[in-house]
Amino acid sequence: MPLTDTKALPYFEAHDWFEFNGMTCCRSCGYVRNATSDTRACKPPPASRIRKIEMASLTLPLKAEYFDAIRDGSKMEEYRLVTPFWAKRLECRSYDCIVLTKGYPRLIDFGRRLKRPWRGFTVKTITHPHFGPDPVLVYAIDVRPPEGKANG
Repeated sequence: MPLTDTKALPYFEAHDWFEFNGMTCCRSCGYVRNATSDTRACKPPPASRIRKIEMASLTLPLKAEYFDAIRDGSKMEEYRLVTPFWAKRLECRSYDCIVLTKGYPRLIDFGRRLKRPWRGFTVKTITHPHFGPDPVLVYAIDVRPPEGKANG
């Protein structure tokens, strides 16, 4: 049967099949069609073709004073202005964790990195010297340490 013939099983209408290295694959879900099966059932790709999928992490570079305050436990929220830049990264998104960095350290400089669980954010109006004298709308990102730990 041609790849476009999906009348036999309506389940396959959602798949976007294409040929790749002699296999029939689905662009939308990554499954590989078993060409020898009469039922045209999908099966997961071979283990050798699966890349390790890592959850997304939100990386926030911080000034030293704010990094130190979060590490010491005196600062529980990190603020970012409500702008299209931050809306795109925060609204309707979920992360596995937040990586807070002191400036822009090398990947192996673990003393300048904190990893915290993603707990979301709230939108607040604050007045802060960093943002000027007027009240501004900010995303308040929760950066509390993990439960049961004094610092992360």
